[in-house]
Parts: sequence; structure tokens; C-alpha cells
Amino acid sequence: MGPLVRKIASGAAFCAICFAIACALALLITTLRVRRLTSDARHAAVHDRSAAGARAAVPDLVRGTRFEDRWQVNGPYRRDHLNLYVIRVTDGGAESLAPFRDNCSAVARWSVVICDAALLDSYLDRRGVFAGLVAERVASAREAFVSWTVGHEIGHVLARDEPAHFKPSALNDQVARASLGHRQELAADAFVVHQLAGDAVRRLAIENLALDLLNSEIRRSVGAENLPHTAGVIFDFTNQHVVRYFDRGTHPEHIVRAARILEAAGELPGNESLREMMKPLIVQMGGGRR
Repeated sequence: MGPLVRKIASGAAFCAICFAIACALALLITTLRVRRLTSDARHAAVHDRSAAGARAAVPDLVRGTRFEDRWQVNGPYRRDHLNLYVIRVTDGGAESLAPFRDNCSAVARWSVVICDAALLDSYLDRRGVFAGLVAERVASAREAFVSWTVGHEIGHVLARDEPAHFKPSALNDQVARASLGHRQELAADAFVVHQLAGDAVRRLAIENLALDLLNSEIRRSVGAENLPHTAGVIFDFTNQHVVRYFDRGTHPEHIVRAARILEAAGELPGNESLREMMKPLIVQMGGGRR
């Protein structure tokens, strides 16, 4: 082996060693950050109605996944588990938790989901979803919202191995033009529908929540005075431009998310009436294509 070849080989070996060291340091730094984050989350954890609701929802949401027997709520971080934290973000609390205020997010690579109890407790109230609903429907919607929100983030964690997608529909052109982030959000919602397909009670609760949220968002966008009084989805069947799809921001509008959840649920066996109810709205939102 000539001197030049030896120099090249030595240089390549040195670069490989440096790369390995850099990767190890990056992994160590990230691991320390995740452990710090989860430690802060444990200190801010709550054990109230929201945490109990999340704990009750998880078994159905992870059934058949790699986390079926490996999940925990508000426990010390375990790398081989799904680690869910229900916290209360407060002023003066840990700085690392500030991004989670009134939010629920997944650190997918590290199988961590962190939800602010304020979001789980009051989001639906703030959107006016409960207007005119009986107490039983309100209680069901609250439980379903926890399942939807937590399940959505679990869907993000699992997305690398178990992607879920809605069936093709009139909205596909809009969704296809939307950002990757939008498509991932819709896929995470689809995961919830698919996981709860075998549980009639939880599935119906999710469907009712999506319907109530959809109607609430339509009232907010269009104005209740412009809408007819009818069962099911409330929208003006005579106006083909009353509900539009917008792809601004990082998340699709709740009108789209709720409609796509109901559309996916309508494809499940025994849900033919829901599928037929959603067809006109899906066509309208998709620009009139049938």
C-alpha cells in the first residue's frame, strides 16, 4: 500500500471516528434534554379528571400496536414505553413546558406525549360546542375529546411504523395540495377512528363529538342565522360555497378534521346512514365534484 493510499485510509478512518463521536454526543444531548423535559412534566403532572380520562382512553388507543402492554401515564421516562404526561402549565413553571401551554404534542422519536390539562378541560367550552346540548351529551363529548386528542398524538408517535390514511374522497385534491403537516394531522385523526372501530360506545362518542364540533365550526364560520334548522350536519344545501376548505397555518381547520373523521367513520360496517349524511357536505367542501 502506497503512502498516498495510507494517508487516504487514515483520513477516512479519522473522519469516521469523528462522525461517530459527533453522533454519540448528539444522541447524549438529546437524551438528556428528553429526560429533563419528562422530569419537568412529572413535576407538573396532574391526577385529576383529565388524567383519569386519558388513562382510561389509552388501552383502546394502543391495542394492536407496539405499545399495547407498554405505556404509562405520568411515570418516570421509559424509552421502550409510550410515555403520556397530563400536566398543568403555570406561570413560573419550568421553561421547557411553555410550548405545551393549552396544547397537546408528541415528541414522536422518544415516544412522549404531553398534554396540558387546560386544553382537555376547556377547549370545547371555548369553541361553543356545548351550546344546546343535554348534560349527558356534554359529558360524553368531554370524554371523547380526551380520546381524540390523546389518540391523535399517539398516532403521530406510531406514524413511522403504522401510517393511517383516509379513503379517497372529494376532499383529496385539496388535501393533496396541502402541506405535509396537514396530511400528517389528518392521518393522525384517522388513526383514532380506526383504533376505536371495534368499540361501539367510544366510536359513537367520537362521531357525536365530531358532529357537534363540525356544526359549531360551521355556525362560527357562516353564522347561525344563515343556516337552516335540520338534524345531522347543519349547512345550507342551496349554497355550494358556504363552507370552504382553507389550508392556512400548520393544522387543517377543524371543519375539515371533523368532516374527515365522520367520513372515515362512515366507511365502517353498519355506518351507512352516517356515510350518506356526510356525502353532500364532502362534495360541497371538495368544490362540487361527485
